[in-house]
Amino acid sequence: MSADLARLAARRGELLAEAGELEPALAAFADAARRSPDAAEPRFNHGRVLMALGRVAEAEADYRAAVGLAPEDADARNNLGHLLLELGRRAEARVELERAVALADLAHAHFNLGRLALEEGDEAAALAAFERAAQRDPAYRAWLDAQLAPAAPPPRTP
Repeated sequence: MSADLARLAARRGELLAEAGELEPALAAFADAARRSPDAAEPRFNHGRVLMALGRVAEAEADYRAAVGLAPEDADARNNLGHLLLELGRRAEARVELERAVALADLAHAHFNLGRLALEEGDEAAALAAFERAAQRDPAYRAWLDAQLAPAAPPPRTP
């Protein structure tokens, strides 16, 4: 019964988050996590909503809890890595992002590794990581192609 209620709370959270109702979604994911304390997904989703709300420190705790509950969850590791990158904690970010790639070869993780390489000033490594992301997800291909396109010349004035 509690597992069913946890799944319902999580589904409610997903629907609310999709509708942009972030505070109620946060409450629903917290309810799901309370009802199913050994499940990683409610903590992961709670962390995603916290990130969307700009509550990074709280999101880190949720992502770490999700990784602790499901160490082989590449998405949780990628999101934790992204968060750590946003906080400027590059070494920690690299560990999580490389683990995400090793677990599931995620396009998002390759992209985040590219961002990390750019922050470190390694343009060649960044381009290689962005290319790997683009090979795995057409959205990244469009982004990369747009980044590499030559800039249009300014319009001529008569």
